[in-house]
Order: sequence, then structure tokens, then C-alpha cells
Amino acid sequence: MSNDQKKPDQELVKSMRQELAKGGDKAVERRYGPEAKGSAEYAEAQRQRRQAQARARSQHQRAAEQQRGPAQGQHAKAQADKDTSGKQQRQSERERVIEARKQQERERDASLSR
Repeated sequence: MSNDQKKPDQELVKSMRQELAKGGDKAVERRYGPEAKGSAEYAEAQRQRRQAQARARSQHQRAAEQQRGPAQGQHAKAQADKDTSGKQQRQSERERVIEARKQQERERDASLSR
């Protein structure tokens, strides 16, 4: 790239980006030589590649969230229902234990007062 050019050659950027996708830095170096790694086109190709990878990750993550969203919602509801029923069961068990102790106390008090 000559000094009087301000923008990188977009065709070269595109080609380097494709080489990066195929074989990474080594593929670019094989095709364009080691000095290509210091060029503005190479820097731009890497930047565009990183952006594309970030977009792909983001889309993949959104798709995964949408896919498991309803299932997770159903699972969470089922878990909440299970927790609630377990809590109610423990509470009624606790109430039975308390009632049994009160009954034992009444029986003991009755036997002491005889």
C-alpha cells in the first residue's frame, strides 16, 4: 500500500479475511508474505473477522437462549411447584410433630394432676 492512500484496499482486505478464515495467520503469511502482517489491510481484515465472530457468537447465544427459554421456564415452574409442595409437606409434618408434643404434654399434665 502506498503512502498516499488513506484507506486499505478493500479487495485485499476481503482476500486476507478469507485467508484468515481458511487457515489463520499462517495462511495469510503463505499467500502474501510475512510483511503482509504489518499492513493496514491485514489489520482491517482481522478487525472485520473479529466482528463477524462476535456476531456469530451473539446469534448462537440468542438462538440457544430462545431454544431453552420455554423449556427452562417449564422446568423452573415445575421446580417451584415441587419446592412449594415440599415446603407444605414439611410444614404440615412440623405441625403434626408440634401437635403430638402438645398432646404428650397434656397427657403428662393430666397424669401429674391425678
